[in-house]
Amino acid sequence: MKIKNSSINTFMAANNFFTRKSNNVLSLNLKKKKENSADNTMTNILNAKNQMNDIINKTKVEDMKKSAQLEKEKQEYIAGIKDICSKYSDQLSVGLGYSQGLNNIVLGNVDAVTRTMDFNYVSNNISNLEYSIIHSASNSLKQYYNEGDDKKETFSQYMGDNTPLDINKVMSSNTVSDDIKGELGALDSLLGGYRSLYKTIDKINEFKQESAQRLAKLQKNMENNIKKISEYSLDSEQNSLSDINNYKNKDTNEQKHSK
Repeated sequence: MKIKNSSINTFMAANNFFTRKSNNVLSLNLKKKKENSADNTMTNILNAKNQMNDIINKTKVEDMKKSAQLEKEKQEYIAGIKDICSKYSDQLSVGLGYSQGLNNIVLGNVDAVTRTMDFNYVSNNISNLEYSIIHSASNSLKQYYNEGDDKKETFSQYMGDNTPLDINKVMSSNTVSDDIKGELGALDSLLGGYRSLYKTIDKINEFKQESAQRLAKLQKNMENNIKKISEYSLDSEQNSLSDINNYKNKDTNEQKHSK
């Protein structure tokens, strides 16, 4: 049976109409899908930001609590040093008049001490004074500091004595006066106070650094998560567009073959 040209034309026109209609529907679906994808992407990004911000804020709160605890500990040690200096002011006055640094140490001027000295420097100054007390070398100690208190050598080395100072041995000796033992005991208590203070200061500095690194890492993780969400959404959108283009190409090829 011979098909009339008019019938073929009618069929082709109808086929083209439905193809265009189908493509329009697909395009509309793609547009809606893009809009939904954009909405979902924004929602996912906001959710990720909110979750990470909650974690960051909780971390900040915990770090603030820890920081406050360390600061309280620091203030307690400062108060302890001042109490020692007040309680043993008569004994510690033996350290006055040699250098401004040693004056600050025995007077309990903690801010000046921690601002200008590390713990080793504080310890060396107290050891210098202890050696001077034990060996009755006050004049030599004045000369030592008059020449400059930035020496690498301790006072005992300056005096040509490399024997380590054994305070416990001195304190247990029957030949050492109670006054000297009182001065040495006060200095030992003061040294212990400064040791605890400097350890706490080190803890505070270390914690500040750890806290900053921890928060920076959390912030970086949040940025990476948001980037991954955006990349995933873009890949999904491109895949959808590719599927529609493949469908259109397939339909076009079928039309060509039908002709």
